Amino acid sequence: MHSCKISVVIPVYNMEKTIARAIKSFIMQKYENKELIVLDGGSTDKTLEEIEKYKEFIDFFVSKKDGGSSAAIASNMKHISGDYVAVLGADDWYEEGALEAMAEAWHAEQADVFYGDFNEHLPDGQVIKKSAAKVDLDMVYYQCPFNTNAAFVKHNLLNLYYTNYWIGHKDELDMASDHYLWLVLYHNHYKFSYILSQNPIVNFSMSGRSNMNTKKLCEQNRNVLDYVLPKDDASYARRAKICDLYCATRMLTYYSEEIEKGIFQSTLKKYIHGTEEYIIFGAGHMGQEAYKVLSMIDISPKYFVDNYATTNSGCYKEIMIYSPEVLRDERNLTVILASVGYEDEMEKQLLDMNLSETIKIIRYTDICSGVLQSCQG
Repeated sequence: MHSCKISVVIPVYNMEKTIARAIKSFIMQKYENKELIVLDGGSTDKTLEEIEKYKEFIDFFVSKKDGGSSAAIASNMKHISGDYVAVLGADDWYEEGALEAMAEAWHAEQADVFYGDFNEHLPDGQVIKKSAAKVDLDMVYYQCPFNTNAAFVKHNLLNLYYTNYWIGHKDELDMASDHYLWLVLYHNHYKFSYILSQNPIVNFSMSGRSNMNTKKLCEQNRNVLDYVLPKDDASYARRAKICDLYCATRMLTYYSEEIEKGIFQSTLKKYIHGTEEYIIFGAGHMGQEAYKVLSMIDISPKYFVDNYATTNSGCYKEIMIYSPEVLRDERNLTVILASVGYEDEMEKQLLDMNLSETIKIIRYTDICSGVLQSCQG
């Protein structure tokens, strides 16, 4: 049976402590029709020494100043020969069977892009399984809806992206190039398919991620929308508004670390009151961000509710995740709608459950927008 060749590209710069783990996670993959490309940006630490230990497993290697990961990949596309290409961060690593899972998905449905689950490793050591099974791909207009390290894209489409799209904005996209890639392909109706696998595809490390990058990434995500969607498009105004709300939710974290703690907390308390009991509706990324915001003023939600109650294995930070049905038994508490773009549907769901007299409903985006406006003012 014909199998697809999978190219794994690892861009790296000064990652002496983690590059070996990334390379070994490729080597341990039992899937045979694969190749490994390592693109070093001119490391000055011991990264090259670590790479040298595994040279027999590397199909192509180069070490020179490259202008960043995307620039390195774009200039070395001719050395990448796989049918599908995956980019693995130098501080991330594959789970066993990741490439086999991709190949099995390809045999079932030959899509243009495949994406799967991932484990998020937090700096405090906690590991959170993030499922991509229920992601709304339309969210790609505002941010990456899945983890790029857990994705595989057709070689010809990646080449098309770098040749026809990225090249025109390469100096403006040092942080949002992957977002631009997925949006270009989605907007042009290429086929995306979820990889159903027993284990997550990849382990994604959050260690070393800088809060300072948040503001820059938000700006670039917003620009990406403008690159792809003409302002005279009928959906532009709606999508631009949602994109701005996404940015507000992420910028809240940025300002929480950039201004004096007491000032930020007093601003936040205008919208969240310690005398109230809170439940977060939505246990995905946005719900977890809402949890972090509550913790900034020493408030912990009673629990999460989610229409997919098994999200994150049924709990987050030891706080349980239940079906929204449990709210029927609650009285005198506040439900925070932790979502962007679906707040109307979530609120209607609660109102259809006849909860308007027993609970208070607020939107996380309203909290973020209000705090952000105060901080910027």
